[in-house]
Amino acid sequence: MGGYRHILVGVFISLVISTWAKAKPLTVATYNIKYLTACVNSVRESHLRQVIELADFDLWALQEVKDRRALIYFFPEEDWNIVIDDQSTDDQNLAFVIKKDVKYRLESGNTHDAGKLDFLFPDSSNFPDKRDVLKVYLEVAELSDEIVVLNHHAKSRYNGRLTSEPVRIGASLEIVDYLSSSAEQYVVLLGDFNDTGDDASLNTLENGVKSIIELENNTGSFMENLTESLLSVDAVTYGLNSRAIDSMDRSRLNPTISGSRQDNVLNYDDGYVVKRALYDQILVSPALKDHAMVNSADVFAGAVSVAGNSDTRASDHVPLFTTLFDAASKIESLSIKRVLANPDGADNDNELLVINSSLHYTFKGVITLRDEYGSDYLASVDIQPLDEITVRPLATAFSLNNDQETISLYISGKEVDRISYSNAASGEWQIF
Repeated sequence: MGGYRHILVGVFISLVISTWAKAKPLTVATYNIKYLTACVNSVRESHLRQVIELADFDLWALQEVKDRRALIYFFPEEDWNIVIDDQSTDDQNLAFVIKKDVKYRLESGNTHDAGKLDFLFPDSSNFPDKRDVLKVYLEVAELSDEIVVLNHHAKSRYNGRLTSEPVRIGASLEIVDYLSSSAEQYVVLLGDFNDTGDDASLNTLENGVKSIIELENNTGSFMENLTESLLSVDAVTYGLNSRAIDSMDRSRLNPTISGSRQDNVLNYDDGYVVKRALYDQILVSPALKDHAMVNSADVFAGAVSVAGNSDTRASDHVPLFTTLFDAASKIESLSIKRVLANPDGADNDNELLVINSSLHYTFKGVITLRDEYGSDYLASVDIQPLDEITVRPLATAFSLNNDQETISLYISGKEVDRISYSNAASGEWQIF
């Protein structure tokens, strides 16, 4: 623990708050967008635009994109940075679409046009049809290092599962070799794997060695699969249609298909075509999982992603996403550890609160302290991992009673801690 790094004083004007408010959770998503071109029918266009608007992710890892023109049509360049290989004439290109306020870089040094250095295995037969793994680096304020994001689109099961599986396993082994030999500790690997978390290719990535198909709920030790919890409840991301729309809430979908997990495993070698499955995956390195406080992935719940028929549906997949650095979702991610409510001398401008962080990453953002009477104090804070700071509320209606007081701590409007005390003696710290 680093002790008191600094004491926060003064009135936090709106300029300061708006600057610090940029520190926020980071959402990354994978979406097979089904042969996207700039020329799609008007109904599909409408559905897809609604998916993008409602999802509001920070980074999209996309598969099956024709070219940059197709993406600009849905992701305006004034709001998004688009990374794609502009020299490719394939119709199944990989791409990243990244919000303008997210800092990133490419290995090639290019800004938008993905070059050969931005792909991991440009000459490997395990990645057919220009579907080699695309790489981008993200710079985040929370870590002292970058996050590398890898976009993968494995060979499909078309023409037979057993025939195509060795290629998917081969791709996984190449990814394992790359990760084993690289110095990158914060990694997100996501995409359309055309296999589920039970299949050999995913178990290989989870274990770091060649593995077999197995119905299990182990998230993995080499790479941790955030979709295992979804798989355990029969959630799918591929093959859903309008029948998946919730009958009670027509704005939402229910991605669970009873028996889908068993279908994938039990019908492994009999030629059975799996029509609905959890093919989209998000895996993270153990170091990133610990530091980013991320535990699971989620299927995008908007019903519009499955509305229509095979021609007008946004895609035959639905987006899968996870959120990194979401302190507001963790109870006592920040907590009030000590309070000096009755300082020696005058109380005004001398009351103190010590805020502790249990996060393994740097928290930079705005917190709200609320007293017994509902008065708020907003403070911009910079708390190092597993450290604490002292806040001194100045020039505010917020104040600490000497007796019978309750203080709540909020992040992004969510209460993450609450403390109460009574009979605070002069000069005495209340410890929680």
